[in-house]
Amino acid sequence: TYNFVFNKIRRPLTIAPSFGYNNIGLSKKKEQFYYQESLLYRLSFMYEKKRQLSYVISLTYVDPFYQRNNGLVINNLRFVPSFGVIRRF
Repeated sequence: TYNFVFNKIRRPLTIAPSFGYNNIGLSKKKEQFYYQESLLYRLSFMYEKKRQLSYVISLTYVDPFYQRNNGLVINNLRFVPSFGVIRRF
């Protein structure tokens, strides 16, 4: 990821694009019965309201062209939004 920071002096706004590889596997007694691989793209925005309080909005895109699993049907959302608050003490 690379963070782009705007308005550094007062109430910064940070935009962070990222790219990732997701690999999930479930196994029992060394026998794997499920696996999933996918590529993820994410764009996050963080707004610092105060020095101790920030708001985060993130949108993740799951690439439908690079997604593999072992045949089990699990529907993934293409766009996954997430919201959060960061509180510093």
